[in-house]
Amino acid sequence: MAPTGLGDIIKPVAISRQFTALLFDHLVFASSGAATMDFEALAQEGGDTITIKRFGEDTVASEVNDGSSSTAANIPSVKDVGVVLHRKRVRGVDDVIKAALGTGDADAVNAEVAKQNAYYWSKQSELALVSDLIGLFDDTAGILKDTHRKVGSAAANYSDVVDAMALLGDNMNDLSTMIASSKAWAGLVKEVGGKANYIAITGPDGKIEPFPFYDGRRVLLTDQVPAVVIAGTTYYPIFLCRPGSLAFAYQRNLQVLYQLNALVPTEVLTSTLDVVAHVRGTKWIGAIPAGGPTNANLQVAASWAKTDSTQDKTIGIVEYLSPLAA
Repeated sequence: MAPTGLGDIIKPVAISRQFTALLFDHLVFASSGAATMDFEALAQEGGDTITIKRFGEDTVASEVNDGSSSTAANIPSVKDVGVVLHRKRVRGVDDVIKAALGTGDADAVNAEVAKQNAYYWSKQSELALVSDLIGLFDDTAGILKDTHRKVGSAAANYSDVVDAMALLGDNMNDLSTMIASSKAWAGLVKEVGGKANYIAITGPDGKIEPFPFYDGRRVLLTDQVPAVVIAGTTYYPIFLCRPGSLAFAYQRNLQVLYQLNALVPTEVLTSTLDVVAHVRGTKWIGAIPAGGPTNANLQVAASWAKTDSTQDKTIGIVEYLSPLAA
């Protein structure tokens, strides 16, 4: 019986389906409710951008029912413009996949490929979204720095968190997720009588791990968001998000391609993903390079605009900046 090669058992359709099922568990933004995920409706347009339609508040006034004729009014709507990131990853087949291959179980190999890709691309999607935030809250020209930012004068604390939440007015209690830099999170952890804690949760890989929470909200710790220097003082960011304030839209599901280079010899798996990582209430107005923007491109403040500057409260994310304790 001829030996089975990796190219004989890689099933791209099966991997894509497993990837889709695994992705939600790995995306903290989505599993917390802060971000929606869409594999169809939002992403069917193709090209380099997609349109995300959003209905505004129904402000059509009532009138006296006196028998006179009336004219129907429409609920207003606005359209966000999300930019598509066309990304690829080329890698050699690692020992984990080879070990699964040694079992002779094709399903195990495909499951391993799907699992590794779900972990990798979920982190890349989150980093892209964090890059959006860097551009939107840029201290020089960010479109949200004046309306959605609270600058504290002491180490991160609950009182300032509440003040930041209040920037969303009567929507303040809807905030469900916190994205915190490690130094800002440390301030919350050290606060006497504070609301920072860790809850043991079974992760996507089946292991029980301590996940950070603050006042009942899931916390994503990342130092991808840089510190901000204002008037010589260094501040560390925390972002608070409303449910559904962020969006991940996948224009095309994960594609996996196998290649054998017999001259080396090496086995190579290439994965591609076309994803939109977006903050609702904003739109992309910048240039679009071939392959879509890099994370550095997403961080350029001039590439973003508010979809409707009269509806600031519908942008469901605020930034809280705090310095380290003296």
